[in-house]
Amino acid sequence: MYSKSRDYWKKEQERLANIREQFEEFVKTNGENVFSPVMKKEKKKAVVCLCLSMTRAGRGFSLEDRFGAAVKFPERREEFLASFITAIHEMTHQFSNALVMKAENIDLFQRSTAAGSEGYRIHMASEYGVIYADCLLFKKFLPEYLRDYCLFFLKAFEKDVKDKSLE
Repeated sequence: MYSKSRDYWKKEQERLANIREQFEEFVKTNGENVFSPVMKKEKKKAVVCLCLSMTRAGRGFSLEDRFGAAVKFPERREEFLASFITAIHEMTHQFSNALVMKAENIDLFQRSTAAGSEGYRIHMASEYGVIYADCLLFKKFLPEYLRDYCLFFLKAFEKDVKDKSLE
């Protein structure tokens, strides 16, 4: 069974190799604008890992010499921006969470994704903080994608946002 599973994921990686290369170029072209100030300050490289098993949310990580995010592997060009936005979102958490927790005088480790709980309020404070920080990053460094960024997160909270003002 393990062999069949491994073979499946290997074939999927091979099938999507060209898309991966295109996405890496997209991230290199657009990500440098957003990541470079943090990379200089933190003296770390930014890394985006594409994961075939992820379907929606990403996961941020930090190592001694790099910070990064694991995100959904886009299977077509139309999915590049969503994976890119998710990567930036996850990486920004590493910097914005401490600021939000300090400003709100709350402990990030008490967060929970269980809606209605006190921990959920903490989780949402963290999410709102990173969304605001990323909005500022996009506004300054990638204004051509600001509207897409805002719509991406509005869609997470509302169903019909096509005609909504970004304000």
